[in-house]
Order: sequence, then structure tokens, then C-alpha cells
Amino acid sequence: MPDPSAPPATAPPDLRAAALYGAGVAPLGAGLWIGATALDVQAGLLAVAIFAGWLIGTTTTAGAWRGAARGRDRRVTLLALTAAGAAWLTAQAGGYLYQMATTPGATTTLGERIATTSILDFYAQQASPLDALALAVLLAVAAWSAR
Repeated sequence: MPDPSAPPATAPPDLRAAALYGAGVAPLGAGLWIGATALDVQAGLLAVAIFAGWLIGTTTTAGAWRGAARGRDRRVTLLALTAAGAAWLTAQAGGYLYQMATTPGATTTLGERIATTSILDFYAQQASPLDALALAVLLAVAAWSAR
């Protein structure tokens, strides 16, 4: 007879579903980030980071357990961190392309502007402590909400 005081057994997480769920919601997080960049909302990036991190972490966890008794698995957290990191990288590329495409008074084509200013040069000129803080918040909230 099983011990009634023992914790309920949990099924192993479905890592494939967790990865698909996380990858499926990461573009939404990236889109929100690009929107905040386009609107030039500096402090709003922290709110976007919190929301996107929570969304990615909880969605990844939902994919991993899908209604089964939840356990803790570091692999699910790592998948959420990977999806959050991918969302951030996608947002950085999208923000760069948006800024290059909407440069006011530009006399060169988009291709020429991209050839002249690489993405690394662009962000080296624009990086701020707030950007680093927003990335750290995104990853921390994604990890916390995926636990």
C-alpha cells in the first residue's frame, strides 16, 4: 500500500513540447520588444522584459507538464532561458533593422546603411546599462516562472 504522506509522483517533463511552446511564444516576446524599441520607450523595456520573461517561462512550463503533476526540472528552466535569449536576439536584430529602415533624412538605401553600420557597431553606440538590466530581468523572470 502506498504511503499517503509521500509526495505525488510526477511524470517526466515533455521536453519536446516545452521547446515547441517556448519557441512558439518567443516571437511574441521579440515583437513586444521591437515595438518598445520602435516607440523609444526606454524604461518601458523593463516592463516588456518582465512580461516577455513571464510569458516565455510559463508557456515553456505549460508545454513541459501539460496538466500533469508538476515537478522541478532544470532542463525546462534551460529551455525557457534559451527561448528568452532567442527572443532577445531576435528583438535586437529586429530593432536594428527597424532603426536602419526609418533613419530620418537618409539619403542612402537600406542596404547601404546596413553595409555601413553593422549591428555590432550600431549597438556599441547605443548600449546603455538599462539595456543590460532589461536582458537580465528577461532571463531572471523566464527562469523564475519556469521553475
